[in-house]
Amino acid sequence: MWKPFTKNQSIAPALQAFRELDVEMFRTHVAQLNDAEQRALQFIKRSLEQDSPAHLELALEMKQPFSEIDRLFQTLVACQNRQQLLEMLLAHGLDVNQVYTLEGHRSIVRQPLHFPVGLYAARHPELWTLVATKLDVTYTMHLQRSDQFMETHELNLLDLVLLLDIEEELTIRVLDQLSECKATVGLAERLQRPTSPLLFKTIEANAYLPTFVYAKHYFPFYALIGRQTTLFPSLLKRVIQEPVASEICKDALLAFHNHHPGLAMTMGDVYIEQLFRMGLVLRDVGHVDFRKMDAEYVLPEYREVVYRLND
Repeated sequence: MWKPFTKNQSIAPALQAFRELDVEMFRTHVAQLNDAEQRALQFIKRSLEQDSPAHLELALEMKQPFSEIDRLFQTLVACQNRQQLLEMLLAHGLDVNQVYTLEGHRSIVRQPLHFPVGLYAARHPELWTLVATKLDVTYTMHLQRSDQFMETHELNLLDLVLLLDIEEELTIRVLDQLSECKATVGLAERLQRPTSPLLFKTIEANAYLPTFVYAKHYFPFYALIGRQTTLFPSLLKRVIQEPVASEICKDALLAFHNHHPGLAMTMGDVYIEQLFRMGLVLRDVGHVDFRKMDAEYVLPEYREVVYRLND
């Protein structure tokens, strides 16, 4: 027989007692709630939203399993008492190595990303300082390659942090803890998007594999199409030290050929000037002779740039 929904009458008094830190009344009413009702009220999350260690201490008495840890880290960023609150959570068993999955529709690589949820602590230096020493820095995951069927790329923690830096600017302190990691896929994807302090620091610290190939291209190609004018000189000086330097420079020239037709016309003179500045670096540092470029493959919108680089 169908039964009408009946709301537990202890929910409202429990919430009120929690807000007012009335410990005895809180314990009395919480005892009248079943496990599902207690979890649904998310007292730990409410404590962080109030930025209150006293409320968190009361919430932790319930000894419930942690849930939505990624959201907890996001809330902690905005807290004044973030350090004390995170210390309390860690002391009560918060596992920063619990694997969290960012679904493919939210990921810039259009594939699910699996990573220790503690990486979200990189949203703030204070949080990262507490979490970094507890992370498994050897963690890796595999990503399906777009250019080779049934082959994968291996992503380390630095790759994952660079991919997450798209969502929200992260602290450069991650490099202090992840010094053994060398970026690959994360750097290639990040170079195609607006620069950030973490991206700049990764290049500056040479924390990447200079000859890595992603979707058939080297890093300078992605820096060109991402218009990384500030980073490009440092990046190119590093990669041309490799035995395959000529191949890397030749690959970079493809940015002048058939990549993103119409982009220059859409973005106007600013884009053309950025491309020209990076072309000068290719010419002067990479010793690229633009006069030898296959003119038939150069997009019409880039021909003016190439002519100027021939002078």
